[in-house]
Amino acid sequence: SKITFRAFKDIWLEKYAIGQVRRSTEDNYQSYLQVHLLPAFGDTPLARISVEDVQGFKAKKLADDYSPQTVKHLLRLLRQMLSHAVEWGYIRTNPAQKVKDPRVPKFEMDFLSPKEIRHLLGTVESKWHPFFLTAITTGLRQGELLAMKWANLDWKSSRYFVRESLLQIGVFAAPKTEGSAQSVDLTPACVEALQAHRKRQAAEKLEVGASYQDHDLVFATALGTALDAHNVVKRVFHPSLAKAELRRIRFHDLRHTCATLLINEGISPKYIQRQLRHTSIETTFDRYGHLFPETNQDAIRKLDAVLANA
Repeated sequence: SKITFRAFKDIWLEKYAIGQVRRSTEDNYQSYLQVHLLPAFGDTPLARISVEDVQGFKAKKLADDYSPQTVKHLLRLLRQMLSHAVEWGYIRTNPAQKVKDPRVPKFEMDFLSPKEIRHLLGTVESKWHPFFLTAITTGLRQGELLAMKWANLDWKSSRYFVRESLLQIGVFAAPKTEGSAQSVDLTPACVEALQAHRKRQAAEKLEVGASYQDHDLVFATALGTALDAHNVVKRVFHPSLAKAELRRIRFHDLRHTCATLLINEGISPKYIQRQLRHTSIETTFDRYGHLFPETNQDAIRKLDAVLANA
């Protein structure tokens, strides 16, 4: 078959994805295709995609500092599409089957201590201070943080309503789950920082003039467009950690940091579940239950006390 990968993509989406998988899954497919797979294979006939091509794609993504987990997802999508191409008679063999997924290291949950948080926020570039303060105090996922819009912020109640998540630049989707589409509380310091940030953003908008693209984004580029998640980590987050002389952690560990702060302050697990928008309290305990050792010991001692005279 002389059909190109780009043309087959439309066939595959129509036959397999659109309306047949969860909307969030379909959005992820579209994002991976537009950002990664089409630029690499779009104009190549399916029959000419070789094992070497796929291996080269994998190597380039890893060299570009994409995480092994992301590259694994990309290869699995490509492998799935080409398997269907074989099944539907477009090609005879699937070259992606012979390319192994990258090894994904097992990450231990990490988080910053209050002292480390103060040091990070005290040394980070001033324009990024509201961004990291919001990440740490709300527990928002990176895509949700980058998709924040002013219209979804309720100043009176100090709450932010999560409505979207950024999949790629300019592509927004519904949050991860229905439970994720809830509100989070904002601390007084976070509200104050966001108010000051909004004033600075308004001044930048006036300075840029007609070139500014207003998408109502809370955190945006100087021209108003969405930030690139990969660049935020590589060019801002990791350098900020290095400047503060802190170990390198994942951006998602800022969400764990939020949970840990709440736990250490003795906040109820039910509130933590609501703030992090976990589907159930079991999820909260599964992920963070080990951080409650003293609480568990207190519970056991209280049980002993109740039965002391039995």
